[in-house]
Amino acid sequence: MLVPIVAAGISFGGWYLFSHKNTNRPDLILHTVKLEKMQITITERGSLESSDNNELSCAVKAKSPNAPATSIRWVIDNGTIVRKGDRLIDLDDSTLQDQHNDQEIKVVGALGLLRQAEQQYLIDVSEAEGAIKKAQTDVDVATITLKEYQDGQFQQLSIDAENKVTMAASDLAMWEERAAWSDRMSRPGRQYVTASQAEADQARLLSARLTLNNLEKQLEVLSKLTKEKMQTDLQGKIDEPQRVLDRAKLQYKAKEIKAASVLETAKLTYEKELMKLRDIDREIDKCYLRAPQSGMVVYYVEERARWSATPTMIAQGESVKEGQKLISIPDLKHMQVNARVHEAMVSHVRADVTIDTGYTEAVNTALLFTPNPLIGVTTYAAFQTDLHTPFSLENRRYEKKRISRGLEATVRLNAFAGRQLKGHVKHVDTVASQADLFGSDVKVYKTIISIDESMEGLRPGMDAYITIHVDSLPEPVVAIPLQAVMGTVEMGSKRKCFVMTPDGPEMREITLGMTNEKLVEVKEGLQEGDVVVLNPVVLLSEKQRMEYGTLPAQSGKGYGGKGKGRGGEGAGPGAAGPGAGAPGTPGAGKRGGKRGAPGAGMPPGGAPKGGAPKAGGAPGS
Repeated sequence: MLVPIVAAGISFGGWYLFSHKNTNRPDLILHTVKLEKMQITITERGSLESSDNNELSCAVKAKSPNAPATSIRWVIDNGTIVRKGDRLIDLDDSTLQDQHNDQEIKVVGALGLLRQAEQQYLIDVSEAEGAIKKAQTDVDVATITLKEYQDGQFQQLSIDAENKVTMAASDLAMWEERAAWSDRMSRPGRQYVTASQAEADQARLLSARLTLNNLEKQLEVLSKLTKEKMQTDLQGKIDEPQRVLDRAKLQYKAKEIKAASVLETAKLTYEKELMKLRDIDREIDKCYLRAPQSGMVVYYVEERARWSATPTMIAQGESVKEGQKLISIPDLKHMQVNARVHEAMVSHVRADVTIDTGYTEAVNTALLFTPNPLIGVTTYAAFQTDLHTPFSLENRRYEKKRISRGLEATVRLNAFAGRQLKGHVKHVDTVASQADLFGSDVKVYKTIISIDESMEGLRPGMDAYITIHVDSLPEPVVAIPLQAVMGTVEMGSKRKCFVMTPDGPEMREITLGMTNEKLVEVKEGLQEGDVVVLNPVVLLSEKQRMEYGTLPAQSGKGYGGKGKGRGGEGAGPGAAGPGAGAPGTPGAGKRGGKRGAPGAGMPPGGAPKGGAPKAGGAPGS
């Protein structure tokens, strides 16, 4: 009797254990599916920086492109609190000092040539003016001589000749009358005058006629020929000095132009050499950088140099290039977070929208029309060129007007773990930047989160975690934790999960929708009340784990998908990433591999393969 009862009991126990071997699993972590109100967020890691940095750059000119301009001779320690005017950096100016000494010698030589050119100019001009005056005197004398002949000597000679002609005509008339009387008196019958006497009177008459003819001819020659000859001769004596005068004037102009050219060349040479000397002095002044405002010293590090194998160093003896940023003096009252958003999520981020107000143009116009033009022009130039004057810093904030505010965000800092700061998205780059040295194929976009509240103790460079509140679904939806999802990128929105049934865990295909860093919407495959397994890895064989991109969590390292990326080694273990790249606990994790996309706004696994980002604090996708 006992044996059948024992046999029956053993049979019943075996049947019970066999039928319930998959329904009673204490190693499984279960979750009951319910309707969830999902808040879509993007979580990323970034670094704290000031929204208003007064940056100091190396302004020393380089001798050739891509060549160092100088080197750092002394630099203040990073993080030092300074006051306005304090010494920050001394750049090496030894080469510039040598150039300064050589240039001073050139300036002195150029000044001597300028003084010599000035004196030579005066000499050349004086000689040319003397030649002109002498030639002008000769012209004046010749002109007076001509006038003297025309108005004096010729008139006198003409009157003398006319008087002689008149007297000769009178003599001729007298001898004509006497010759006629002698001729009558010497005729036969009268014989009052002898024949010889009559002949003598005739001879005298002929002589008087010849004398008159001669004098008339002389008068005619004087009036017609001699006058013209003398005028022509005297005019020639005027023309020649006049030509000499004209040449002297041309020579004066030529000498004056030549002397002026030499003088101007010497002047320009001197000014050029002097300008070079002043340029060298300015370059020497640029070697000594002082604080433009009070604040904290922060060594400048370029974005691309953060992940470079040979980052640019700000240290004594290091070479610096022209235009290289060296130090920034941040405004600690206005801080922001510089983060990177994956390309898969950047379309969901909305930043501030601003418009230009035209404030600068209006101020410039007003300054140019001030009652005092000198003050207006001076202020205008300062407003245009110096961006760090109190006037410019105070007024340039009116240059932009915000017409739309960016998405709300919250900021958590490792240095102040118990404090959460409010902020909003201020700016998102339109061009992607390289993520880091180990993920050059991943596209991320620089995103600036402005912190809207002030807090003491904030310092540039602090690690920060930002959460951007993108959107929330209007109605509750069926959602499960990310840990329950299995699958890889190739599966798209179609994934797998384990659902508890009366017969034990059952693998089921599900269709995913929106997701955040904790939950994912299930559009098909599950309903409210279903129970899912949160640690499906324990139900999979090694082959299935590889197939679904799921490996066990080890030593706090969260793995996601088939990527090579490793989650952060933080303060606690990271959850196993069943294809969705679940986040590890935020901490000072090691630098990982390829970066996974943040889990928001798309099905898990929709982004490139990989685990969580390098700090482990931001979720994978």
